[in-house]
Amino acid sequence: MLKLLAKVAEKYAKSTNTACILFGIAHQPKMPASLIKKD
Repeated sequence: MLKLLAKVAEKYAKSTNTACILFGIAHQPKMPASLIKKD
């Protein structure tokens, strides 16, 4: 599940960072910080 989430998040990140962050917040409230740091 995490691999799928990461794959989808990566796809969204390529199109728009906002979508990636929103996706992370919507599915994993604890992940956004990591996603933002990774960006």
